[in-house]
Amino acid sequence: MKIDLPRRLNRDSMYTLLQKVITRDRNPVSDELVLNFSTLSKFIEPCGVTILSNLIHWLENRGVTVDILPGEVSRWEDSPNKFLDDSMFFEQHLGEKLNEYSRVRVTTLPLQHVNAKDPMGWLSYKFTPWLSRQLDVPPNRLATIQVCME
Repeated sequence: MKIDLPRRLNRDSMYTLLQKVITRDRNPVSDELVLNFSTLSKFIEPCGVTILSNLIHWLENRGVTVDILPGEVSRWEDSPNKFLDDSMFFEQHLGEKLNEYSRVRVTTLPLQHVNAKDPMGWLSYKFTPWLSRQLDVPPNRLATIQVCME
């Protein structure tokens, strides 16, 4: 079953996507899904990346075969696929980047599945050091933020 992604993927449009993929009784609509990324043409918010990645993990954990159809990228620099590729989304879900020149941006962290049972390692060893560099403050000055996130 082919599922077209919305033109913009954010916290508002995610419900439309979820209704296409998950039944009312919270089951996948099919055992095989193809996510069509060519329809994602305008924008994807960071929360959209998280929603999409978590949805793929959720489907796969329920035995669904999920294929990704990236589509043609006409204006690569303006494409949501560029942001996804730079965040390592496609590398995580397809096993490779779409473009060999894609790189994690200085202002972002690469997509990483954080285990809900042990988020402390990610906070301590990935997020806090990254935020420290972005804000140009020592990591110990971010202790209150880290405690709030924990």
